[in-house]
Amino acid sequence: MGLVKLEELPELKISEGIIGRAVTARTMTVMHVVIEAGALVPEHSHYHEQVVNVIEGELELVVEGEKHNLVSLHENTARELSGKLLSWYRKTVTQQ
Repeated sequence: MGLVKLEELPELKISEGIIGRAVTARTMTVMHVVIEAGALVPEHSHYHEQVVNVIEGELELVVEGEKHNLVSLHENTARELSGKLLSWYRKTVTQQ
């Protein structure tokens, strides 16, 4: 795919208050997702590993019944989900 500018990729409405942009390559996809405060992603799972990086704000998610509160990368937070069931997640705080 070469050099990618996120703002040039089409927006994908994932659900109410959640917009994503997919950066795809031959064997990998990276999703850049913007979540409005309070928006809820329904329970779902993936067959492959997932990595969640919070760029701005805070994110609350539940993986196999365990709640995780993630903060922005500026706080040095990333989680590998190792193909586990992602029960739900939502953005909890809007940063100004």
